[in-house]
Amino acid sequence: MKLFKRTKWAGFMGLATSLFLAVLVGVGCSGGVATPVPAATPTSIPAATATPIPAATPTPVDLVCNDNASERGGTSSTVETAGDCSCVWYVKNKFGITEPIGDAKDIGKRLPDFGFLRVPNPQTETVVIFQPSPFWGTWKDKDGVDKPWVNPTWGHTGVISEVSDLGSNWSITVRGANQGGHEVEAGCSNVNDVRYPSYPKNSDLVSYWVPPLPAMSVPAATATPVPAATATPASAVTATPVPAATPTPAPAATATPVPTATATPVPAATATPVPTATATPVPTATATPVPAATATGVPAATATPVPAVTATPVPAATATPVPAATPTPVPAATATPTPTPAGPAAVNLGTAGNYVILSKSGLSTTGVTSIVGDLGASPIDSTAVTGFGLIMDASGTFSSSTLVTGKVFAADYTSPTPSNLTTAVSNMEAAYTDAAGRPTSGAAFLNVDAGNIVVGRVFVPGVYTWGTGVTIPTGGITISGGANDVWIFQISGTLTASSGAIVTLTGGAQAKNIFWQVADQTTLETTSQFKGVILDQTAIVLKTGARLDGRALAQMAVTLDANTVTKPN
Repeated sequence: MKLFKRTKWAGFMGLATSLFLAVLVGVGCSGGVATPVPAATPTSIPAATATPIPAATPTPVDLVCNDNASERGGTSSTVETAGDCSCVWYVKNKFGITEPIGDAKDIGKRLPDFGFLRVPNPQTETVVIFQPSPFWGTWKDKDGVDKPWVNPTWGHTGVISEVSDLGSNWSITVRGANQGGHEVEAGCSNVNDVRYPSYPKNSDLVSYWVPPLPAMSVPAATATPVPAATATPASAVTATPVPAATPTPAPAATATPVPTATATPVPAATATPVPTATATPVPTATATPVPAATATGVPAATATPVPAVTATPVPAATATPVPAATPTPVPAATATPTPTPAGPAAVNLGTAGNYVILSKSGLSTTGVTSIVGDLGASPIDSTAVTGFGLIMDASGTFSSSTLVTGKVFAADYTSPTPSNLTTAVSNMEAAYTDAAGRPTSGAAFLNVDAGNIVVGRVFVPGVYTWGTGVTIPTGGITISGGANDVWIFQISGTLTASSGAIVTLTGGAQAKNIFWQVADQTTLETTSQFKGVILDQTAIVLKTGARLDGRALAQMAVTLDANTVTKPN
């Protein structure tokens, strides 16, 4: 852990760099600067165990040492040899924090900005901050000189590597830039582990901060791009032209011959003009003129020739053009992308997934239990299913119970129940083996919190592995992801949900996609609320008032006490 070396010795500003560094060593935690390792891009998910950034060989150049030199009487030109870091620079480099932070006494004001969560007690891989305080002890530097282990002016910070509970006091080992080390970690050459033997519990001068999971090494989920939907272009609407109307020509006016007798001249016949024909949506029609009528002479003695009839031509009809039809464009089809599931593939439960509880050696309950889903026991027979008040169905293939919304099956019932249960148990064992064999998603998913899960820890999709038991704290944890994302928790020891612990699902995460593979016993303590499919190689115990939204699939017994168990959707 890197301690910020701070100094207020204003009178030495003109000294050479080497003298200045010598004075800083052992004084406490000021603001020395090693070259920060670029920060990983953090997300909002709190961390499991942050993987340290691999150490690089420090380049022998001078770097600005303080972020807030003026607050201590220094100047921005204060420098020290690269690789010789202070405690705050160690913490900043380890967790990829590049923004300025002042003395150790100030770092706790800024850690929440970078996703750190304050917890009540010291834990491994947790940042510790000692505020300026009375000396609680000393440590020996590289020359064997006793030094106060908390700087009374600027405090101290680092990362806890070991914790011991001394009753009323804590004893911890802190890793960081403790002024006198020799190892290189995250760009600092003065890194070592220092044990602080004893200090009071519940001190206001000490605080503990859990780093965020993605700050170092949460691998990004690889999204498979959804191919774009190809929109078929809309065909243009073809407007059918309206054929032109053909006007009927007006008949010619016929002149009636004048009868004989008195040769009274016949007045000229007047041709009545044909009214204008209006063609609605027709092109121009051609009007044919009416030919003149020929008057037949009167065969009288003295006949006056009849004057020719003058035919008035019919005016042309005006056709109103038909406007072209405007095609309405068909909008392109929009493809909705399908989210790519994050995490591993789901564990195949086979026919074991037909049961909310499945046991090989017995199933018992006391108190008022409520179960939604089917129960199965095999190869043990129905005599090992106790406390349910079983009522045999007339078919002999299953029983019912007032405590169960579903059916109860046992190996001694009528066929095909025994063979169905044998297959289901075999599928349960295969699912356990499958879950246990999945590769861990990465270093940040390995032994998170050393099995003692921090309150409020958020688990993103992936395969998590512990070589020990796992305890979920009373304050609970959060499992965050989409409806199709998958989580597999591989636990070599026991799994314990503390009394009142709540497993909260966010972002659409579903209990049916969460698999707890447990080698030893699973215990849900009183009033805990647990979610997911438990695949246990031994026994599953639900204590008074515990609730399970998921499945209890045990290769030994399942024991209930006034519980609610509901199969996942």
